[in-house]
Amino acid sequence: MFSVPGTRDAQAAARCSRRDKACLVRLKPAFPCGVGCLQPTQADCRPALPNYLQATDLTMNHKTNISPAIVDLRAVSYHYTKDAGLSDIDLRVLKGELVVIEGPSGAGKTTLVRLLSGELPVQTGRAVIAGFSLGNSSESSLPELRRYLGLVFQEECFLARESVIGNAAVPLAIDNFTRRERKMRALKMLVEVGLARQARRKPAELSGGEKARLQIARALIRNPQLLIADEPFAHLDTQSASGITDLILRAHRRGTTVLVMTNQRHAWPSEARRISIRGGRLAP
Repeated sequence: MFSVPGTRDAQAAARCSRRDKACLVRLKPAFPCGVGCLQPTQADCRPALPNYLQATDLTMNHKTNISPAIVDLRAVSYHYTKDAGLSDIDLRVLKGELVVIEGPSGAGKTTLVRLLSGELPVQTGRAVIAGFSLGNSSESSLPELRRYLGLVFQEECFLARESVIGNAAVPLAIDNFTRRERKMRALKMLVEVGLARQARRKPAELSGGEKARLQIARALIRNPQLLIADEPFAHLDTQSASGITDLILRAHRRGTTVLVMTNQRHAWPSEARRISIRGGRLAP
């Protein structure tokens, strides 16, 4: 199903584009044999807990964590420079909530998404996401945390050589599903988001709205505890944006906690909690 090989195959790995490899880094936890590997059934290529997750600054505490909050940030800061980044972020998202963070471009929304997903370290403060306590590790490999998250990226992040169904199934590569099981699960999700007829196409052949639907399908295929969507309506027309909203709300009604970052004023149901972000700071 997947054409992207393990990095042990030098010739095949060379055919995998730099963009594809960058996308794989963002889409799934690290495998010990390399970021291009999509063959977790091999004995030496099963998902492994990254070294920094085993350290004292980042621990998994699912059994003892009885907090109803799936996101708990307290005085969290991250700065690229003195004047750019996030400052003193306090954010608590309860399980089952729908939270919308609104702010202009450059306000810090994408930085917050990267921090919540473990892509950026917590420089100061305390952050607990889906039962994981994030410390100030600087490791670049993706954390085990990603197993519990569904991520919709602001920029396109697809494997160009893969089909739509192959892209939708990428997150399943870290599980012990057979090739047929991955295909069937991915097809079921594509049916749900209205992309079944496009299953064999390449991402480049999709419209903007269809690409947004593919991102949603990929993010939800493992039934995540938390869906984080970064600018899911960017560059979409009104009709396409409405369709994406419906998919997000459908996931929320099934019990998924949803956190949306957007720079657009959008119609949300009354249960949605809106928060503003300006200059790297949250304002209720």
